[in-house]
Amino acid sequence: YVWHLADALVCAERAGLLAEELGQPELVARCRNTSAFSKMMLGHDWRRVVEEAAQARALFATLGNRAMEADALSMIAIMNVQGGRFAAGITAAQEGVQIAQAAENAWGQANCAWPLARALYERGEFPAALAAGRAGVAAARAAGHPPSLVFNLAVLGRI
Repeated sequence: YVWHLADALVCAERAGLLAEELGQPELVARCRNTSAFSKMMLGHDWRRVVEEAAQARALFATLGNRAMEADALSMIAIMNVQGGRFAAGITAAQEGVQIAQAAENAWGQANCAWPLARALYERGEFPAALAAGRAGVAAARAAGHPPSLVFNLAVLGRI
């Protein structure tokens, strides 16, 4: 995306339509995932982001792409937690963590761990939040993904 999010959104939506016409479900799923990410980062309405990410998640689940399914779940979790919908955020994040663990995908674990830890913290579930935060930091370090490490450390510090 090279952080040209508005352009990425336009391209993802156009490419998604073409992929649908061509009957390419993997490309459709990836386009929906890119669209959801771009909308999330551009501050679009949470419902639109969650809807797009849920569509991507369903397609990735059907295709057996567990890593990308966890990625879509991380966006669903983030948007719900950011909006104070902690139960929905916890559910999505826990599912994402479980899927990422089964797929041995540290990046997915890290991306789902920080919204999980934050939601648990906000609900006053401090021991569970601390465990999720520590797991997120470990996963982010294992993934070697600095942004995930920053998010997980920030939540862990807050806890």
